Amino acid sequence: MSDPTALTASAAAEAIRRGDVTSEALVAACLARIAAIDAQAAALDNFLIDGIADNIPFLGAVMEEKDFRKGDFTTAYIKQHFPDGFQGVPPTSEQEKLLIAVAALGIAVMVFRMYTIWFTAAPPAAQSSTIAAVSSGLRFEMPFRVTP
Repeated sequence: MSDPTALTASAAAEAIRRGDVTSEALVAACLARIAAIDAQAAALDNFLIDGIADNIPFLGAVMEEKDFRKGDFTTAYIKQHFPDGFQGVPPTSEQEKLLIAVAALGIAVMVFRMYTIWFTAAPPAAQSSTIAAVSSGLRFEMPFRVTP
């Protein structure tokens, strides 16, 4: 049997019954397929081409799409899952939290630089504040204290 991950559940059960494939081999092949998809998704997330348009966001969305991950797709996959073309996908909860944290960190760096300039000109007393970034109802707060 060349690719046990291409079998439907009933065909896999029949192949195991006939002895064409073991359940261990089937599970190992499925886990290897999922690991390969995860590795491809990570590679796409870390790939950057600057200055030209590319299809990496689309490929990343495909790697994360549930039917693709299950192996449940045909040559009509794009037409079925992206009938109006690829318009991007909303970030996952984890991605959104990371974006909020990065935004808050960026604001903190700007505020720190601003206070540094002020302290050089006329050092004030210590200042405490909180920086917050908000997206889709999630709020990320970062307290900070600047001392002269």
